[in-house]
Amino acid sequence: MNWLFNVFNNFLIFIRMIKLLDLLKEISFNTLFSKTPQPYKSRASNISVKLKTIGKNIYFYQTTTKDATENRVHNQVIRPLPKKQAGDAIAKIYPIKNINDDVAVWCDCKDFTFENEYILWKNNASRIVNSNGQPPTIKNPLRLTKLCKHLVAVLPDFKRRIGQSTPAPTPPKPSAPITSDNPKASK
Repeated sequence: MNWLFNVFNNFLIFIRMIKLLDLLKEISFNTLFSKTPQPYKSRASNISVKLKTIGKNIYFYQTTTKDATENRVHNQVIRPLPKKQAGDAIAKIYPIKNINDDVAVWCDCKDFTFENEYILWKNNASRIVNSNGQPPTIKNPLRLTKLCKHLVAVLPDFKRRIGQSTPAPTPPKPSAPITSDNPKASK
């Protein structure tokens, strides 16, 4: 009977170790954006973005929805995670220089609080600030890693500020006009 207790106890220790390893994951803003479903990305187009301040390696944004459905200002924070570079004895906080650098994000909206904060905390991409620290069993039962629409809206400005702006898409070349001399012209 004692052996059964030992097996069960070792199993619990193994589960705790897996949970601790989950906490050591880190994720970049680019990866978070790519994991965000398309509906969140489309809703972000209706949001105006304003950078409030840049602290020491921390970006503070405010966003406002442009229509009258939700006329509330939301606050967002993007900060780098500590990392070790060559010659470092301990991990230090370096400025974000690339969109693929690991970051921690936060927003004060309800979507972030009740759907994303816990999941991002498990990926070391946020802190528990607004929520109760429990998994989102009702709003995000599949525990999808994603950003709220406000953080998605912040991404283009953030990319521009760290020098990672994406070039504007080139317009398509105009097709040949249809004339009577054109053999492909249809009547």
